[in-house]
Parts: sequence; C-alpha cells; structure tokens
Amino acid sequence: MPAESSHIGPPLSTHFAPGARVAVRSSFEGSWCSGYEIAAIVLDADGIAGCRLRRTSDRTVLPAVFRLDEVIPADR
Repeated sequence: MPAESSHIGPPLSTHFAPGARVAVRSSFEGSWCSGYEIAAIVLDADGIAGCRLRRTSDRTVLPAVFRLDEVIPADR
C-alpha cells in the first residue's frame, strides 16, 4: 500500500505541494474541473505515485489517488 506524505523533501514544484489549488481532469468529459487542492502526496516504492485531492467547497478529501498527469495548477 502506498504511503502518504504531506512533504516530499525537495518539492516537485509549488504547484504540487500540499495545499496548492489544482484542477483535475474529468474522466467523463476530459475537461478540467477546478475547486480542488492537494491534500497529500502519495509515495510508493518507486517514488511519487500521485496525490490525494481535497474538494475546496466542503473540505472533503477524495478517496482516490490521482496521477500527477491528471492534475494541473488551478491558475493555468
């Protein structure tokens, strides 16, 4: 099972640090949906597996782990 971390040493970028606002790709339409932030970076034996997202509207952490290619900075 992947381990979760709120800090990953030298960050990938501030766009993927916990608390950073992001948009996530919709699996239904392929469009980008805003209103999320990075809750945690998920690590596995090979390094970074992805991230957990928090909905900013109600602060709920989503149960899925999202790959980093499924999220972009919200200001993009």
